[in-house]
Amino acid sequence: MIGTKIQPTAVYSPYPWQVDAWRDRSRICVYGGGAGGGKSRAAAEKLHGFMKKYPNAVGIALRKAREYASKSVVYAIQAAIGEDKTVRYNASDLVFHYANGSRIFIAGMKDEGQRQALRSINGDGSADFIWAEEANALTEDDHNELLGRLRGNAAGWRQILYTTNPDGPMHWIKTRLIDGGEASVHYSSAADNKSLPAEYKETLASISGVLGMRLRDGMW
Repeated sequence: MIGTKIQPTAVYSPYPWQVDAWRDRSRICVYGGGAGGGKSRAAAEKLHGFMKKYPNAVGIALRKAREYASKSVVYAIQAAIGEDKTVRYNASDLVFHYANGSRIFIAGMKDEGQRQALRSINGDGSADFIWAEEANALTEDDHNELLGRLRGNAAGWRQILYTTNPDGPMHWIKTRLIDGGEASVHYSSAADNKSLPAEYKETLASISGVLGMRLRDGMW
């Protein structure tokens, strides 16, 4: 049986921008900015911390396509869990199981089959915390679908957390969530991540055109 005493081998040490982002309990939260700022690590740590703190919580971690999520967000969550033996991952059903009854389901929204699977999570599709990685790949309809899932009662507060690099200036995340004020937004850049190799920052500086403006400068 999995024990309930948590004794991690390493303590998460957030960068300054991640502290307020960690504490933010807004219904919708966006971690934006350029590439390499530590958005995904911060999101995985927050989701893992939520599951640990609130027993019987339901988390969903997703990308547009579930097969991509299984190759990315799964590893990010595993890195956040570290050597904590009280959490186990079942690769056959793509679920992280916590000793306190909390679970994280890996999901996608690329077609009706994946949407139906999402709606069936926890029996009724309800969730306490949803993390969507590479969120600019989602449509506004996807966002509305996720809003309908956000009805868990484990914590007394719920959140959809989007991690994304910038997209076009008329993307729904920019116009609705950021400019429209529906989301709390936390920005970062490669300069905020002290663990990045120096040559990566030099590589970002060399990217030209629109892609450089998005990945290096964090511009929509």
